[in-house]
Amino acid sequence: KYLVPYLYAENLEKEAEKFLNKYCRHALKEPMPIPLDELMFNMGLELYEAPLPDTIFGKTYFAEATVDVFNEDGEVVSQTIDPGTILLNPNIFFMRNIGSRNNTVVHECVHWDRHDKFFELQKLLNSDLSSLTCEVIERKSQKDSGIDGALQWMEWQANALTPRILLPASTTRQKLN
Repeated sequence: KYLVPYLYAENLEKEAEKFLNKYCRHALKEPMPIPLDELMFNMGLELYEAPLPDTIFGKTYFAEATVDVFNEDGEVVSQTIDPGTILLNPNIFFMRNIGSRNNTVVHECVHWDRHDKFFELQKLLNSDLSSLTCEVIERKSQKDSGIDGALQWMEWQANALTPRILLPASTTRQKLN
């Protein structure tokens, strides 16, 4: 429904392995921190830090847009970005920890990999749509239907796959042993 792919909890490790096999194969051969720059390069993604609200850790753009980002001097500038751009809230390091930055980047990579068809369908209905925004909110476990349910399902997928991509089962076991 809404062109969101199915993902079952019992297949999470396998799906994370497929993701890494596609974009960062050597991370399945030996224990290592996932090289985020290499991962994003292999996916054709670019990353910018941007002045996002504190409740938004990251944002993935599926269409061209003009957005505010931080330049090299830390100043806010307006810039046209291409599809395949991730905006990252630089404050997540201060609000959480360095792992939150890595987690956010991989989370957004999962959206790019798995949810492009959902976005294209939504763009047919709303031509102004350009991005998916991941807002960090505490939510009761109510199941929404319709588009809100599809968005919850996509967030669950990205949240569930991200730690398994960052810590692949086989190499994590190898490191622990």
